[in-house]
Amino acid sequence: MPPDRERFYRQYGAGIRYTSYDTSGGESKVPPPSMYSATIGQDQMITGGFYRGTVLKFDAFYPLTFEVNDKPVAIYLFGTANMAVQKPANRTPRALQLVQDCGSGATSTEQNPCGVPIWDPNVAVIARASARDTCRFGVGIDVISFSKAIVSSAQ
Repeated sequence: MPPDRERFYRQYGAGIRYTSYDTSGGESKVPPPSMYSATIGQDQMITGGFYRGTVLKFDAFYPLTFEVNDKPVAIYLFGTANMAVQKPANRTPRALQLVQDCGSGATSTEQNPCGVPIWDPNVAVIARASARDTCRFGVGIDVISFSKAIVSSAQ
C-alpha cells in the first residue's frame, strides 16, 4: 500500500516536439496535426516520490482520418511512456502469510515456523512510494463529426 500523499507529484523537464500537418486534402479537409515529443527531466511519480535520477518521457498523438460520405472523420490515437533511466531493481514483495500459533513457550523450527501476525499491535508496516515506469495508450473519436457524417448519409 503506497503512503498517503497530500500534494501532487512534481515533475519538470525539457525536450523537443515534432508537429506534422497533412495538407494533401486541400484547405477544407485539413485534419489536426500529428505530434511527437521526447522530454528528459525528473518526475517524482516515477522515482518513488523524490527527485532522484533522470526520467525520459515520450508522447505521441496521431489523427487517423478517413471519409464517411465525403465528410472527414478522425479517430485519434495517442500514447505516453515515462521511464526512469536507471538500472531496474527487483524487490521482494511484502506478501502477508498465515502465521502458525505455536503456543506459549514453544520455539520456532524450520518444520514448525512461528511468527508474529500482521495484526499484532507491536508490528509496524512501513509503506513505500511506488517507483515504476508508466505507459498509457488510448483511442478517441470525434463524435460530432462522425454523427454529422452518419446523419448526412441517411438523408
